[in-house]
Amino acid sequence: APAWADDVAEPAADAKSKVVWAADFDKAVEQAKSEKKDLLVDFTGSDWCRWCIKLHEEVFAHDDFLAAARKDYVLVALDFPQDEAIKAKVPNPARNAELSAKYGVRGFPTVLLLTADGEVFGKTGYQPGGSASYAQHIAKLRAEGMPELKTAKEMIATINAAKGTEQVAAADKAIAWLAALPAESSLDVIRVRPVKAAFACDPDNKQGIALKAARALFRAGSADADVVAAAEKLDPKNENGLYEQVVAGKAMTLRNIEDVKVFVKACDDLYAMGELKDKKVAKQLAANCMFMNHKHLKDAEKAKVYAKRVEALGFDESDAGLKKLVDEVLAAGAPAPAPEKTDK
Repeated sequence: APAWADDVAEPAADAKSKVVWAADFDKAVEQAKSEKKDLLVDFTGSDWCRWCIKLHEEVFAHDDFLAAARKDYVLVALDFPQDEAIKAKVPNPARNAELSAKYGVRGFPTVLLLTADGEVFGKTGYQPGGSASYAQHIAKLRAEGMPELKTAKEMIATINAAKGTEQVAAADKAIAWLAALPAESSLDVIRVRPVKAAFACDPDNKQGIALKAARALFRAGSADADVVAAAEKLDPKNENGLYEQVVAGKAMTLRNIEDVKVFVKACDDLYAMGELKDKKVAKQLAANCMFMNHKHLKDAEKAKVYAKRVEALGFDESDAGLKKLVDEVLAAGAPAPAPEKTDK
């Protein structure tokens, strides 16, 4: 097992002593409640994830970080290794997978700051700068996240207690609060909670809340399985731009060629409904379908159809590779240019 992960141990006597991370989340929760601390949880791939290994070597293996972090946190390393021998030493891999799904972990390393009750108030990953800088980063997340969590809980209570137009107003406030975040802010992990509560109070969209909340959650990349399922029912013809978000999410779950065929068919059906509402989603889907038809399904004509859709949406400075592929797809199968005539 990774050197920094094991069952929960007694607290080290001083900063230079070996500090043992918990590998069992539920035991760590018990310890956190007993010691009145929070949890710092590292979702890691200890034997394969380059950035996980760098984070450990540059931060988590250093006594100055550990001494600072252990004042407020019980440290937890939930490992997702690939080596079979290391896998065998993970205490409860099924529970780790459950927690990964619960907290929407999409990449490694993901570091979450949680209360002992499992409420997220901070989210980060690898950061350059070393152990002292990372300790300051964690402290900043805590200082910003705790007040945000308090506000989120107050909003949830208001949404759940309100009725009728007051509930609609409370839901709108939560949606606006999430929308006000700057792009890539780590606070979205907190601000999505009242929006999810708003969605849950009106799952059939009888008050018009669910549709707005679902749109906000898709935009934030925080639509869970319940929201996705509801979106398919609420907007089956993509009249509100929700169904295109559902289809876009399917691209993240492809495992084999049959999945690819189903995904491409879903995109074909989606485009048959009319133009997509979100230009970014339209470009993403068209690019994916172009690539899959070109590389995997070997359907040159359909690949060209999607390449033309990408081309029509335009390119920006970050699209050099995409433009190259579009040009390749559009040129495939084209007749060779006639040789230039020369005078004898």
